This record gives sequence, C-alpha cells and structure tokens, in this order.
Amino acid sequence: MFAAVMLVRVLVLSPPAEPPPERFVELLGIQLSGIADVTLGAALHGDNLPAKVEAAVDLADQSDATLAVWVERGASLEGSKIEFVLHVVGRREGRLMVEVFRLPARDGPALDRTLALKVGEVLDDILTPEATPDTAPPGSIETWVGPVEREPPPPTVTKPSESGGWMIEVGARGFGGIDAPNASVGAVLAGGAQFPLAGFDAEAYLALGVDSGADESTDDGAVATNELTGAAGARLLAPVGRVSLGAQLEAGARWVDADGETPFGTTGSERVLVPSVIAALEARLPLRSNFAARAAAGIEYSPTRVALTVNQQPVVDLGRVRAVAQLSLVFSMR
Repeated sequence: MFAAVMLVRVLVLSPPAEPPPERFVELLGIQLSGIADVTLGAALHGDNLPAKVEAAVDLADQSDATLAVWVERGASLEGSKIEFVLHVVGRREGRLMVEVFRLPARDGPALDRTLALKVGEVLDDILTPEATPDTAPPGSIETWVGPVEREPPPPTVTKPSESGGWMIEVGARGFGGIDAPNASVGAVLAGGAQFPLAGFDAEAYLALGVDSGADESTDDGAVATNELTGAAGARLLAPVGRVSLGAQLEAGARWVDADGETPFGTTGSERVLVPSVIAALEARLPLRSNFAARAAAGIEYSPTRVALTVNQQPVVDLGRVRAVAQLSLVFSMR
C-alpha cells in the first residue's frame, strides 16, 4: 500500500472534552504496522480549529512526529449515524499541512478502521516523493500553508450531546455532619435516561441505596440501625473543557430498620420511613467513550426529624440536615 517503507511516528491526540481514543490508537497501529510508530499523545486544548492546529503542531514537534491526528464527534445525522471529523496535521517541505475529513458513520470498530485507512492514505502521500497537494484524497479539505495567505477554517465549538440514551450508575455514598451526629456510608445503584435539554446534557433516573446506619449505646440502652433508600432525581450537565459540571436534585425516602436493647436485656424493633430531598453539585470526567467518573457533594434535607429512643430516652438522632458526598461510575448506552 505504501510507496516507502520507513519507520515514522504518528501522534494520536485526545480531542477536547472527550476520552482518550485508545481503540483507534490500537487499530491505527495495526494498520500502519512496519511503517509508523503510533503513540497516544496528550489532551488537545483550544477553543477553535486554528488554536487546535497550533497546539497539535507543537505536540508533534515535541514528539518528533510526522503526523498528529485527532477525531471529534460532530452532529447527529439520520439513521442513528454521527458525523465524525478526522483532523490530520503534518509538515512537508517546510510547509504545514492540515486535512479535515468528515465521515458520517456509526461509532464502533468499523469506523476506527475507516479512519485508520484515511490516515494511511495521507501518510502514503507524504512518503511518496512525487505527491503534490493536488492529490488529496476525495472528500477531504486540505490546506498547505506556505507563502500564500489563506482564510482560516471556521471554528469548531464543543457542544453537549445531541442524542439520547440510557445510563447505569454504580457508586459509594456517605452522609454525616451538620445536625446529624451519626455518619453513615453505603452503596448506591441508579439507572435512567440521558437526553439533550435546552443546550445541556440531562438525566432522569431512579436510585436505590443501602447505608450502614448507626450503632449507638448510652446508659439508657443501645440502638443499631440499617437503612434502605429509594429516590427519583434529575441532573443537568454542561461540558467545560475536558470535564462536565452540573447540578442534581433528588427526592425520595429512607427506610430505617432499628433494633433496640435496654440495660436489662429487653429488646425491641422499629421501622421508620423518613422522606428526604438531596441537592448537590457534581463534576464528571470521561474515562472512555461510554463511561465516566462522577463526584458529587451537597446537602440532604428531611422535613421530619426522627429520634430513636429506649425507655423514652433518645439514643440515636437521625437528624434533619446532613452533608452528602458520592463517588461513582456512570455507564452510558447511546
């Protein structure tokens, strides 16, 4: 396929606000085996295409790379396809080369193979001595920056997702502080829908949790509790650079199962339903194309304050206002 057999370097960059393209790097390495050394570079920064090109050239020069490439997800098209944009930047004979390919396709290995072939075609042209700028592959936009000034390409803007899907979240959550003296930790599982809303990424979900509760004893007796939680909630997120920032509002209830014992060995049990509302801020960092790490912190408010007693003496105060923090993984199915 290639007119010259020589080992050069191709640097694959991570586009802004998207996870590292590890699958694309692997397939590109297979496609260019024996021709190029394919490596994963740093995250690419820049508010528009000229700024991204400048940053890509700097990263390529630092890595002594012949080409720097990155792929961005564009607008959603008919038939569940997405417009993917492949950018290829390199130098040839002292001039800067920028090529932009727009490919309507579905995300997956077939798309990565097609993108790898496009990069191979560009590299083949560079390694072929008689190649000229007029031999650009069909469907591409090519710019050779030399002595002639050219109008810069239009800027690209990072936008929230334009298609909906489903999500599953698994994480750990902790409560405590403020007017609730007892801290607790537990696990939470949530699932729901993801969709665009007024320029934001939105989520509507149902959540179930298990919390450790409290295990307290005084001179009046001892009380041990376990909690189950259930809630419905909504979130709004906006991309800010590589991460997404947003807010969460969740309404639900705590089912508190309490077992008490008096100093004389008499035991009893009680079950209490406590309504609650959680408001929190969150940050989300993409790890792969289909899942992200999520961190949230906020306040839980219960309109009813419940104290668990033994012989009418309070032992455990469930509190009305508690701080809440959560770390979790969010899996997206679009």
